[in-house]
Amino acid sequence: MRPVERLQEENKHLRRIGKVAEEEDASAGKLGPDFKNSPTLLISEVKELLERERGLDKERPIPVKDPMTIPITAKTIEYVETFSRFRDLQAVRSARQQLIQHQADEGSTADPEHSLMLSPFETAQLANLSITDVEEAKTLIQTLNTKNEDMLKQLLDELETIRKFQS
Repeated sequence: MRPVERLQEENKHLRRIGKVAEEEDASAGKLGPDFKNSPTLLISEVKELLERERGLDKERPIPVKDPMTIPITAKTIEYVETFSRFRDLQAVRSARQQLIQHQADEGSTADPEHSLMLSPFETAQLANLSITDVEEAKTLIQTLNTKNEDMLKQLLDELETIRKFQS
């Protein structure tokens, strides 16, 4: 390949990289095609799944097929236990139900007039970060800047109530 052809090929590659960078911008809610309307899990849901896998015995390790994953599994369990905002299954389900009412994905029953029309990413972030204030929510999740403040405040209050009164 001649030097000129090599430069042309590199320029094509750089243009493709620039296009991908434009398509993926988390601050604008553009997470790329892999995350478009992908379902998300709350950290509390991951904790519930891992606990179900472990069973009733909290000391029993989660069964793993590959011994190399044992340290990763242990760190994952430690992480979800530390950062899980909803401690029991009923609280997790209540939080998810509140979030579903404001989610705008395929199959959603959300009413645009009475819903925030949140992306799956936004709903997971609202629950996982334990945000209690609208300004904090809009600062941490910039895509919320266009959302109705009153509805957002109501959702944050509902999530906070679930956190406070869980068993």
